[in-house]
Amino acid sequence: MKRTLVKFRNSRFRKIIRRYEKYAPITFFIGGFIFDTLTLGRVDRFYDLVVLCLHMSFLTLALYLYNLVDDGEWKNTWLER
Repeated sequence: MKRTLVKFRNSRFRKIIRRYEKYAPITFFIGGFIFDTLTLGRVDRFYDLVVLCLHMSFLTLALYLYNLVDDGEWKNTWLER
C-alpha cells in the first residue's frame, strides 16, 4: 500500500489533479446535470421535476453558504472548518 501511495505522489496524474483542482467542483456539478439529462425521462414527470428542483435548491443553498463563509459571519462554527 505504501508503495502505491509513493507512486501516486510522484506521478504525472497527481500533478494534473493538483493543477486543475480548483475546477473540480464545478466540473462535477455540471456533470451531474448532464447525467440527469441523459438518465431522466420526460421533463413534465413528477419524479423528474422533484429531482431537478432538489438540485436547484441545493445549489442555491450551497452558493448562499459559500458567500456567508467569505463574509466572516461563521467564525468558530462548524462551517468554518
